[in-house]
Amino acid sequence: MKTNSILSNLAAPALFILLFAACESDNHLTDDSPIAARITSTIAQTADTRASETTWNDNDRIGVSAASTEGATAYTNIQYTATDTRGSFTVVNAAGEDNDIYFQDKKSVDFTAYYPYTGSNGTRPGTDGIISKTLTAADQALADLPRIDYLWSRADGITSANPQVNFNFTHRMSRLKLNFVEGMGMAFPASGLTYTLSGLKLAGTFNTLNGTAEADALATAAKLENIPASTTAQNTLSTLILWPQEAATASLSVTVSGSNYSATLNLLDLPGVTPATQGLASGYSYTYNVKVHKTGIEITAAQITAWTQGTGGDVDAKEE
Repeated sequence: MKTNSILSNLAAPALFILLFAACESDNHLTDDSPIAARITSTIAQTADTRASETTWNDNDRIGVSAASTEGATAYTNIQYTATDTRGSFTVVNAAGEDNDIYFQDKKSVDFTAYYPYTGSNGTRPGTDGIISKTLTAADQALADLPRIDYLWSRADGITSANPQVNFNFTHRMSRLKLNFVEGMGMAFPASGLTYTLSGLKLAGTFNTLNGTAEADALATAAKLENIPASTTAQNTLSTLILWPQEAATASLSVTVSGSNYSATLNLLDLPGVTPATQGLASGYSYTYNVKVHKTGIEITAAQITAWTQGTGGDVDAKEE
């Protein structure tokens, strides 16, 4: 990686990465006057929101890479950290380091970025840029969801003549929101309830080079067991982040005060897939109302908000 130590990172009101360019030569930068390129960050469909409907947090970290097919600019997995909740980022520097990204010449440069950051500057994360993970119930805790809400963006053809880069991040995982509601003869305890989701693959990979997130084709379906859901005055909402995958159904078992209630979630057709195939699509959020009656469960579609929109389905269930 080639880096010219020209200036330290400058603060800016949105997500800024300073990319420096000179004006003398197509191959070498000879003017020491820097050009600051503003990189604006948005998240498609839900600007500045993530898995748990929160904004960026201080110390959220992204990885930025830059490459040129004709020029000399080349950076891998440079770490930037959020400085506020609006999406302002600054490069991460240890004492004596300058990790800012600089144009090495006037050739066009392609940029990619992903979230959340892992690894170290100059080295592709995971195995040659591919992160492998098996999701657990612990990962689904509300505070931990952003750690598995993989985001990705790219911006191509950026030059020193017009050095503005806009990263428009998109969600690469699938989101399932279960809205538990008290039905006939049912009262949720103040401590809430627990449930188990089974029938879906939990092992998968996120490719930071092209943004692909998908379940491992060789993995077998598994369970997310005893997931807690806290009760509010209106309902109990639980959010899961899952690997995109093909699956016709998933099984749901809800435990309320020691009694178990089971149901089947019928998944929807994947967009753009022929012949019709059910599953969870990358970047889609699916919400189901789960009304727990004393005699069983009724599952109906709820309004879809955030991420790319998908609809739920209708399911009836009986006590086990």
